[in-house]
Amino acid sequence: MSKNLFFVLMAAWLVLAVAMFSESSKDWVPPHAAATTDAPAQTQ
Repeated sequence: MSKNLFFVLMAAWLVLAVAMFSESSKDWVPPHAAATTDAPAQTQ
């Protein structure tokens, strides 16, 4: 039981870490997306 609980805690920690990383990456993506979308518009 202790081993199962350990794996469950590790899985939950990994999910939280991935969620935080994805949220931080989403915050950084829009500026790059806006820059890439603005460049073609200016060239056209």
